Amino acid sequence: MTTALEVAQGEREVVRVFALDLDPPTARGFKTPPEGNGAAWPLPEALGVSVLDPDYVEVFPAGDLKGVGLPAYLIEGQGIDDAVIAPDRAALEAEEGHIVIVLSAAFGGSAQTLTPKPPLRHIGTYRLAEAEAPRATAPAPGDDPPAMVTPAAPPPGPPSRGTSLAVLLGILFAAVAVLALVFFFRSRPY
Repeated sequence: MTTALEVAQGEREVVRVFALDLDPPTARGFKTPPEGNGAAWPLPEALGVSVLDPDYVEVFPAGDLKGVGLPAYLIEGQGIDDAVIAPDRAALEAEEGHIVIVLSAAFGGSAQTLTPKPPLRHIGTYRLAEAEAPRATAPAPGDDPPAMVTPAAPPPGPPSRGTSLAVLLGILFAAVAVLALVFFFRSRPY
């Protein structure tokens, strides 16, 4: 049974994670829309949506995160709070096939109802970690009215696929560098 997932009008800072239960050659067709050959991109159809921006979608083998893990990638690479991931940590770690990550920006701000169907399997929906909002205090009687304040710039949107990939590669590079240093120092005679 497919569970519908609602995307609110103007939704921001939500990350949806799916497993893609396909063999690797077939899964590659879900990564990006085909160019020029008239073939349809199967991912929007599998999600049951009409609007999907590929710049805010990631499709990759879970094995690409070896040594890091999908939960750590979502926390470090996507900015999701560890406490939000905790209930699904075991399910996220167990995934061995392809993973699909869809950011809110992929829906172009339009309200949609996702009806994922096989080969997609919904793993979880997570809100990005938010900074604590400053608390407003009521003015004391007799205080001067507050001065007009120019609104701040809007917060940045969700990271693009390139940003997420850069963070992942940075984490992987750091892990390889640490392993190389450990090997180097362990192989030296004292």
